[in-house]
Amino acid sequence: MLLGIVLHAAIPYYPDLPRDSWPTDRNSSEIIRLIMDFIHMWRMPVFFMLAGFFANLIISRKSWKVWWVNRWLRLALPMIIFFPLTGLSLPWIFEYGWKGDIRFFYSNEGQPHHLWFLWHLMIFVALTMVFSGPAVVLTIVSEVIEGTRVAFIQTSLVWIKDLMAGIFFRPMVPIGFIFSL
Repeated sequence: MLLGIVLHAAIPYYPDLPRDSWPTDRNSSEIIRLIMDFIHMWRMPVFFMLAGFFANLIISRKSWKVWWVNRWLRLALPMIIFFPLTGLSLPWIFEYGWKGDIRFFYSNEGQPHHLWFLWHLMIFVALTMVFSGPAVVLTIVSEVIEGTRVAFIQTSLVWIKDLMAGIFFRPMVPIGFIFSL
Protein backbone atom coordinates (compact mmCIF):
# COMPACT_ATOMS: atom_id res chain seq x y z
CA MET A 1 0.00 0.00 0.00
CA LEU A 2 2.98 2.30 0.49
CA LEU A 3 3.45 2.21 -3.27
CA GLY A 4 0.45 4.55 -3.34
CA ILE A 5 2.84 7.32 -2.31
CA VAL A 6 5.06 6.55 -5.32
CA LEU A 7 1.99 6.32 -7.55
CA HIS A 8 0.54 9.68 -6.50
CA ALA A 9 3.94 11.41 -6.56
CA ALA A 10 4.36 10.26 -10.18
CA ILE A 11 1.03 11.63 -11.44
CA PRO A 12 2.25 15.18 -12.24
CA TYR A 13 4.96 13.69 -14.48
CA TYR A 14 2.63 11.38 -16.38
CA PRO A 15 2.84 12.16 -20.12
CA ASP A 16 -0.27 13.59 -21.81
CA LEU A 17 -2.24 13.94 -18.58
CA PRO A 18 -5.18 16.35 -19.04
CA ARG A 19 -4.36 19.58 -17.21
CA ASP A 20 -7.78 19.81 -15.57
CA SER A 21 -7.55 16.38 -13.89
CA TRP A 22 -4.40 16.87 -11.81
CA PRO A 23 -1.74 19.55 -11.39
CA THR A 24 0.98 18.67 -13.91
CA ASP A 25 4.59 19.49 -14.62
CA ARG A 26 6.09 20.30 -18.01
CA ASN A 27 8.72 17.61 -17.54
CA SER A 28 7.20 14.21 -18.18
CA SER A 29 8.80 10.80 -18.26
CA GLU A 30 7.97 7.55 -20.01
CA ILE A 31 9.82 5.60 -17.31
CA ILE A 32 7.64 7.17 -14.63
CA ARG A 33 4.57 6.37 -16.73
CA LEU A 34 5.62 2.71 -16.97
CA ILE A 35 6.27 2.49 -13.22
CA MET A 36 2.97 4.19 -12.44
CA ASP A 37 0.99 1.98 -14.83
CA PHE A 38 2.61 -1.14 -13.37
CA ILE A 39 1.80 -0.16 -9.77
CA HIS A 40 -1.69 1.06 -10.70
CA MET A 41 -2.52 -2.22 -12.46
CA TRP A 42 -2.38 -4.44 -9.38
CA ARG A 43 -2.19 -2.33 -6.19
CA MET A 44 -5.89 -1.73 -5.46
CA PRO A 45 -7.13 -5.13 -6.71
CA VAL A 46 -4.69 -6.74 -4.26
CA PHE A 47 -5.93 -4.37 -1.53
CA PHE A 48 -9.55 -5.40 -2.10
CA MET A 49 -8.65 -9.10 -2.22
CA LEU A 50 -6.78 -8.77 1.09
CA ALA A 51 -9.75 -6.91 2.58
CA GLY A 52 -12.00 -9.81 1.57
CA PHE A 53 -9.56 -12.36 2.93
CA PHE A 54 -9.35 -10.65 6.32
CA ALA A 55 -13.12 -10.13 6.43
CA ASN A 56 -13.58 -13.87 5.91
CA LEU A 57 -10.95 -14.54 8.58
CA ILE A 58 -12.78 -12.40 11.15
CA ILE A 59 -16.16 -13.95 10.31
CA SER A 60 -14.87 -17.54 10.44
CA ARG A 61 -12.81 -17.08 13.62
CA LYS A 62 -15.20 -14.83 15.53
CA SER A 63 -18.69 -13.93 14.27
CA TRP A 64 -20.73 -11.76 11.92
CA LYS A 65 -21.47 -9.37 14.78
CA VAL A 66 -17.75 -8.86 15.48
CA TRP A 67 -17.17 -8.27 11.76
CA TRP A 68 -19.96 -5.67 11.53
CA VAL A 69 -18.62 -3.81 14.59
CA ASN A 70 -15.12 -4.04 13.12
CA ARG A 71 -16.30 -2.59 9.79
CA TRP A 72 -18.03 0.26 11.60
CA LEU A 73 -14.88 1.13 13.55
CA ARG A 74 -12.46 0.69 10.65
CA LEU A 75 -14.50 2.05 7.72
CA ALA A 76 -17.53 4.10 8.71
CA LEU A 77 -15.92 5.99 11.58
CA PRO A 78 -12.85 7.08 9.55
CA MET A 79 -15.21 8.15 6.73
CA ILE A 80 -17.22 10.29 9.16
CA ILE A 81 -14.04 11.86 10.55
CA PHE A 82 -11.96 12.29 7.41
CA PHE A 83 -14.50 13.20 4.69
CA PRO A 84 -14.83 16.73 6.14
CA LEU A 85 -11.05 16.96 6.57
CA THR A 86 -10.40 16.04 2.94
CA GLY A 87 -13.06 18.55 1.92
CA LEU A 88 -11.14 21.11 3.94
CA SER A 89 -7.64 20.32 2.71
CA LEU A 90 -7.66 18.86 -0.81
CA PRO A 91 -9.53 21.60 -2.68
CA TRP A 92 -7.11 24.37 -1.72
CA ILE A 93 -4.10 22.08 -2.23
CA PHE A 94 -5.30 21.44 -5.78
CA GLU A 95 -5.99 25.16 -6.22
CA TYR A 96 -2.38 25.84 -5.27
CA GLY A 97 -1.17 23.14 -7.68
CA TRP A 98 -3.19 24.56 -10.58
CA LYS A 99 -2.90 28.31 -10.04
CA GLY A 100 -0.22 28.81 -7.40
CA ASP A 101 -2.74 30.66 -5.20
CA ILE A 102 -3.02 29.94 -1.50
CA ARG A 103 -6.71 30.35 -0.77
CA PHE A 104 -8.33 28.35 2.03
CA PHE A 105 -11.85 27.14 1.30
CA TYR A 106 -14.07 24.13 1.90
CA SER A 107 -15.63 22.09 -0.88
CA ASN A 108 -17.46 18.78 -0.97
CA GLU A 109 -17.20 18.66 -4.74
CA GLY A 110 -15.54 15.44 -5.78
CA GLN A 111 -16.10 13.70 -2.45
CA PRO A 112 -14.93 11.16 -1.31
CA HIS A 113 -11.69 12.43 -2.89
CA HIS A 114 -8.84 10.11 -1.89
CA LEU A 115 -11.04 8.08 0.45
CA TRP A 116 -12.92 6.46 -2.43
CA PHE A 117 -11.66 3.01 -1.37
CA LEU A 118 -13.38 3.35 2.03
CA TRP A 119 -16.60 4.20 0.24
CA HIS A 120 -16.24 1.14 -2.00
CA LEU A 121 -15.49 -1.12 0.95
CA MET A 122 -18.62 0.21 2.69
CA ILE A 123 -20.62 -0.66 -0.44
CA PHE A 124 -19.24 -4.22 -0.23
CA VAL A 125 -20.13 -4.33 3.47
CA ALA A 126 -23.68 -3.16 2.72
CA LEU A 127 -24.08 -5.75 -0.05
CA THR A 128 -22.68 -8.44 2.23
CA MET A 129 -25.14 -7.44 4.94
CA VAL A 130 -28.02 -7.56 2.44
CA PHE A 131 -27.09 -10.99 1.12
CA SER A 132 -25.87 -12.58 4.34
CA GLY A 133 -28.17 -10.86 6.83
CA PRO A 134 -31.23 -13.02 6.07
CA ALA A 135 -29.07 -16.15 6.14
CA VAL A 136 -27.58 -15.22 9.52
CA VAL A 137 -31.01 -14.39 10.97
CA LEU A 138 -32.54 -17.55 9.57
CA THR A 139 -29.65 -19.62 10.91
CA ILE A 140 -30.41 -18.35 14.40
CA VAL A 141 -34.16 -18.87 13.89
CA SER A 142 -33.65 -22.39 12.51
CA GLU A 143 -31.63 -23.32 15.58
CA VAL A 144 -34.51 -22.20 17.80
CA ILE A 145 -37.42 -23.46 15.69
CA GLU A 146 -37.33 -26.96 14.32
CA GLY A 147 -39.05 -26.93 10.92
CA THR A 148 -38.37 -27.94 7.35
CA ARG A 149 -39.61 -24.68 5.78
CA VAL A 150 -37.30 -22.49 7.84
CA ALA A 151 -34.37 -24.83 7.26
CA PHE A 152 -35.14 -24.90 3.50
CA ILE A 153 -35.27 -21.08 3.30
CA GLN A 154 -32.09 -20.75 5.33
CA THR A 155 -30.30 -23.35 3.20
CA SER A 156 -31.51 -21.66 0.00
CA LEU A 157 -30.24 -18.25 1.10
CA VAL A 158 -26.87 -19.67 2.12
CA TRP A 159 -26.67 -21.48 -1.24
CA ILE A 160 -27.48 -18.25 -3.13
CA LYS A 161 -24.93 -16.30 -1.08
CA ASP A 162 -22.26 -18.97 -1.67
CA LEU A 163 -23.07 -19.05 -5.39
CA MET A 164 -22.67 -15.26 -5.64
CA ALA A 165 -19.43 -15.39 -3.64
CA GLY A 166 -18.18 -18.11 -5.98
CA ILE A 167 -19.04 -16.08 -9.06
CA PHE A 168 -17.46 -12.85 -7.85
CA PHE A 169 -14.60 -13.93 -5.59
CA ARG A 170 -13.44 -17.43 -6.45
CA PRO A 171 -13.09 -17.78 -10.23
CA MET A 172 -9.71 -18.49 -11.80
CA VAL A 173 -9.67 -14.90 -13.13
CA PRO A 174 -11.45 -12.63 -10.63
CA ILE A 175 -14.26 -10.70 -12.29
CA GLY A 176 -13.32 -7.50 -10.44
CA PHE A 177 -9.89 -7.64 -12.07
CA ILE A 178 -11.48 -7.94 -15.51
CA PHE A 179 -13.57 -4.80 -14.85
CA SER A 180 -10.45 -2.88 -13.82
CA LEU A 181 -8.73 -3.42 -17.19
